Amino acid sequence: MKSMRRASLPFAEVSNNADSPSVMLQQIMQVAERTPNQVALRGVDVSSNAANGNAVNGVEKTLTFKELKEAINTFSLILKTRKVKRLALIADNSFDWVIIDLACIDAGVGLLPIPLYFTEAQRDHAISNSGVDACVSLNSEQGIEKAQWTSYIVSPEATDICYDKITYTSGSTGTPKGVRLEQALIDDVVTSLSTVVDGVTSDLPRHLCTLPLATLLENIAGVYVPLTKGGEVILLPCSQLGFEGSSRINPEIWAYQLAKWQPKSIILTPELLKLLVYVKEKFGVRLDSLEFVAVGGAKVSDALLSQASDAGIPVFQGYGLSEVASVVALNANTDRSSKPSSVGKPLPHLTVQIADDGEILVSPKSSPDKIIHTGDLGRIDDDGCLYVNGRKKNLLISSFGRNVSPEWIESQVLASPFVHQCLVVGDGQPMLMALIVPTPLLESAQSARAIEQHLKAMNVGLPDYAQVKHWLLLSKPFSAESGTLTPNGRPRRQQIIQHYQNEIQNKYQEISIMQADQSIEPKGAKPSNTQIPFFKQLCVGTEQARQRLLSNPMFAAAEQGNITKEDYVAFLEQAYHHVKHTVPLLMTCGGRLSDSYEWLREAVAEYIDEEKGHQEWILNDIAACGGDKERVRVDDPWPSTELMVAYAYDSIQRKNPLAFFGMVHVLEGTSVSVATALANKIQTTLDLPNQAFSYLFSHGSLDLEHVDFFEQLMNKVTDEQDQKAIIHAANQFYELYGNIFRQLADAKQQRETSTKETPVVKSARTDDQAEGVEHVV
Repeated sequence: MKSMRRASLPFAEVSNNADSPSVMLQQIMQVAERTPNQVALRGVDVSSNAANGNAVNGVEKTLTFKELKEAINTFSLILKTRKVKRLALIADNSFDWVIIDLACIDAGVGLLPIPLYFTEAQRDHAISNSGVDACVSLNSEQGIEKAQWTSYIVSPEATDICYDKITYTSGSTGTPKGVRLEQALIDDVVTSLSTVVDGVTSDLPRHLCTLPLATLLENIAGVYVPLTKGGEVILLPCSQLGFEGSSRINPEIWAYQLAKWQPKSIILTPELLKLLVYVKEKFGVRLDSLEFVAVGGAKVSDALLSQASDAGIPVFQGYGLSEVASVVALNANTDRSSKPSSVGKPLPHLTVQIADDGEILVSPKSSPDKIIHTGDLGRIDDDGCLYVNGRKKNLLISSFGRNVSPEWIESQVLASPFVHQCLVVGDGQPMLMALIVPTPLLESAQSARAIEQHLKAMNVGLPDYAQVKHWLLLSKPFSAESGTLTPNGRPRRQQIIQHYQNEIQNKYQEISIMQADQSIEPKGAKPSNTQIPFFKQLCVGTEQARQRLLSNPMFAAAEQGNITKEDYVAFLEQAYHHVKHTVPLLMTCGGRLSDSYEWLREAVAEYIDEEKGHQEWILNDIAACGGDKERVRVDDPWPSTELMVAYAYDSIQRKNPLAFFGMVHVLEGTSVSVATALANKIQTTLDLPNQAFSYLFSHGSLDLEHVDFFEQLMNKVTDEQDQKAIIHAANQFYELYGNIFRQLADAKQQRETSTKETPVVKSARTDDQAEGVEHVV
C-alpha cells in the first residue's frame, strides 16, 4: 500500500453537503425492495473473454437489484471500515464501477472518477489537488475483490475540501479543471430528467452505456436515471465497444455491439451520431429497439439531425454543463421535429437567461443568486426553447466585419461521414477555411472527392460569408498526445492554428477574393468510387437476426449438458432434410446466374464438389446414435424445415439467384461459430462415439475455409440490388433456421413434460422380490 502527501486546488465553486441523503439512491433501494429479482445491470464476463481470446463476445452476466443493493452495502461497509472520506476511482465501464459509485453515496464518501484517457500527469494532478485519501484501481479482468488500493496523506489545507463528487473537464492549457458537485444537485438532475423523458421509452428502460462512466452525462443520465425507474443498464468495457483511446473507434465493432444488445436508449456525441447514421446506411444495421438517442457534448448541425431522422433514429438533442451536474436542457418534447435545431426547454430545476451580449446564463432555482456564465452564445424563442450557437470566445470576425461562430460551420462540415475532425479558421480573413481530418473509411483520394462534394452541397444552404470554399486535408488527426485536443476530445483552437500556421498562411496567399466562388481541390485528389467491403455490410446487417437465432434455448441446453440423445437425433434428422437440397439448390442457382456472374458460377461448381454426399454423413451419424437412418431417409421433414427449403428455391427462381448466398452465410456462419464446441459438449454429455459426429465436426473445421472463400466472393459482389437481396435473404434464413430450432425446443419440452407426467407405480411384489424393478404405466 502506497502512502503519499497531496495538496489542494481551487475548484469551480459549487457548494455541497456531503451528509445529505440521496433521493436518487433511496429510489434505487426502493426498486430493489419492490422487484428484487429484476435485472439492474447486464454485461459480459470479461475474464472469460480473456481466457477464450475473444475481445467482443463472451459469457453474459447479470446483476439483479437485490444483488446490486447487497454489493452497495458491502462496499459501503468497506469504505467506512477503512475510514475513507474522499476516494479516487480508476476503472473502465463495469458493474464494479457502478457499485463503488453508489456505495460512496451511501457511505457519504466524496468520489473522484478519473477518466482512463487521462495521461499519468493529468491523473496525478487530479489526485493531488482533490484531497482524496484513497484510490481504487480496477482491472476489468480481476473484479472488485482484487482491487488495488492506494492511500494518501492529505495535506492540512485539503482536509476541509468538501464534495460529493468531482467531475473533471479539460482545461484550456491541458491541466484538467475539477468541478465540485453536491449530491442534492445531482439528485435534482436525475429527478428532472426522469420527468422530462417519462413516456419516451416503452415499459422499463434498457440503456447501453456507450460513453465512459467517468463522463458525468453517462453517469447520471445513463446509469442513475434508468436504475431509479427500475430499468436495466448494459455495461461493457470501452474496448469491447470498439473505442481506442478517447477519440478513436472501430465502427464495425461498435455497430456489432449495438445490434447485439438492442438497447432502447443510448447517449452519443455528435461524432457518434454521425457514425450511427453511417453504419445504418452502409451496413444495414437494424436497431428496431432504439427509442431514445440523446446527443450532446458539442453543437449538432441541422443536416446531421435531418440525416438521423431520415435514417429512423429517434434523436433528442441536449445541452449541459459540468457546473450544474451535466444536463441543462433536453429537446424531449413530442413536437421536437418542428424545432430540430433547439436543445429543448431548460430542466425544471434550472433557470436559463440570455445576457445582453448573447451569452447563456444558468442558475439552479434552489440558488438563484448563483449565476453561471457558460461562455456559450444562444437564444430563447417565444416558446421557451433554447438554441446554442457556439462559444463566445471562439467568435471569428472576417475582414468584411462579419461575425461567424466556427462551431456552427464545423458542425455542418462534420455532418459528412467522411470527415473525422474539423476546425474552421478565418479571423481577419476575407473568407473561411476548414482544416479537415478525414475518416479512415476511404483512401485519401476517395475522401477528398467525397468531402468536396459534401462541402459544395453544404455551401448552398449557408450565407456567402459563412461558406467554406477552401480547405486543407490533414494527414494526422488532432490528438491529446500532440496537444491539439483536450482530454475529452475538444479541439484546442490556438494550438491547432499555431501548429498549422505556415500551411494556413500559404493557402490564404494562394487565394484571391475573385476566386472565392471557386472550389479548390486538395493537391493529388482524384475522383474515385467509394466501396465498403460487402461481406462486412452483410455481417453487420444481419447481426440482430443472428443473435436471435443463437438465443434459442437449444444452444444453451447443449452447452450446459442438458441434452438427450433424442434431442440430438431430432436435430440430425432435420439437418438431413435441408442438407440433401444443398447440391440441387446450388445447381439451380448456377443455372439462373447471368453472364456477368460467370466467375460466381465457377465458384458454385466448386461448392457442388465440396457439398456432394454430406447428407449421407448425417444419416451415418444417426445410425451411430442407434437411430433408423432408412426411416429418416423416407420421412417427411418438419414444417419449419420444409418452409426454409421452399423459400430457398423460391428466392432463386422467382426473385434473385444471389439470394441463395444469404442461406450460405447463415448455415456456414452458424456452423463455424458453434458446431465444434457444441459437438464436443454433446459427445461428452451423451458418451457417443466419434462416428456420431462426422457432420458437426467436419462443418466446424471445414467451414472455416469456406467462410474465408465466401468472404472473398461476397466482396466481389458490387451491384447494390444484388447486395440488398443477399442481406434480405440472410435475415429471412436466420429467422427460418431459427424456426427449426424453436420446433426442436418445443419437441424437447413436450418430451420432458410427458416424462414428468407419467406415473411410476411399484410392483405388487415385496421389495425383496421386486429387487427395485419398477413398472411404468
